[in-house]
Amino acid sequence: MRVRPDRLGGGGAVMERLNLWLRSRSKLWVVAAGLVGTAVVGLIDDLTGPHVRVSILYVLMVIFVSWFTDASGGVFVAAASAVAGFVANLYSPITASEIVVACWNSGVDFGVLLAISFLMAAIRRTNTERRQLERQVLEASDQERRRIAQDLHDGLCQHLAATEFAAQLLTDKLAHESLPQATDAKQIAGFIQRAMTQAREIAHGLHPVEIGPGGLMAALDNLSGSVRDVYQIACDVDADGLADLFDDTEATHIYRIVQEAVANAVKHGKPSRIQIELHTEDNRVVLAVNDNGLGFRERARHSGGMGLGTMNYRASVIGATLTVRRGPHGGTTVVLSLPKDFHTQMKSNS
Repeated sequence: MRVRPDRLGGGGAVMERLNLWLRSRSKLWVVAAGLVGTAVVGLIDDLTGPHVRVSILYVLMVIFVSWFTDASGGVFVAAASAVAGFVANLYSPITASEIVVACWNSGVDFGVLLAISFLMAAIRRTNTERRQLERQVLEASDQERRRIAQDLHDGLCQHLAATEFAAQLLTDKLAHESLPQATDAKQIAGFIQRAMTQAREIAHGLHPVEIGPGGLMAALDNLSGSVRDVYQIACDVDADGLADLFDDTEATHIYRIVQEAVANAVKHGKPSRIQIELHTEDNRVVLAVNDNGLGFRERARHSGGMGLGTMNYRASVIGATLTVRRGPHGGTTVVLSLPKDFHTQMKSNS
């Protein structure tokens, strides 16, 4: 089942996609849109007369431009708003006192709008810095996971393998001499072998996506195989050859989202089938995890949030939108959607 981007969810997903689209526009485009909006507001201000205040609409234009460009763009639109308000407040016959009042009102409005433009630019800058810091912390955490996994694989696992080999040699020697301690030695070798298997599983859990081409696809295949073997649930992966589209960091985030979605489906949805799909549609890359178990509402009652906060954050790090909803034929669908040019957009937002 392929999920169309226009069906990805409610208003939150729509607003997030609109936010990403606006952030991909050039500064000139956003300022021009703000000026057109300001001209429309000025016309409304003129038509409604002095008894109806529309200052909030000028504020919205300044906030819009300041948020999606910078302080300079906001200042430019603030000045245009002050001029539009000044012209709209002049009514025939024009007297000197009316001009003075209009100048005063426009000057006050400009000061307020100027403060708002700098405030919004500062908030946007702080928000960007916070997101960059959070991204760095998350990436550092993933790097530390990879380091620990590598240490387990190259250090502890190799040491256990050598110890298990030595225990096996001792077992063979004791058995060759027909000593009763051979049974104990064999049991010890079995314990060591199981410890080595557990260490390898922990290392794989810490770093499931291998660096380089094919890493994400291999990790998804391993995940689906584990679901089939451990839980006896049919689980298939269809990636349309797109798994190599992501770099190592993005692949890790995507795998963790899929892993959480699958874990939630198994734990709370009680499905008999899970489908993982990755494809392109309408200039977007869409990842969908579908199951035929309990619907989203039923699962949410028993899951206490289902880790959606972490999933949403990982999605935001790579500039994607995440939606969880009931599937069209029952069950639950988790959809991750991002534009095809997400690499370019992420660099422009960094």
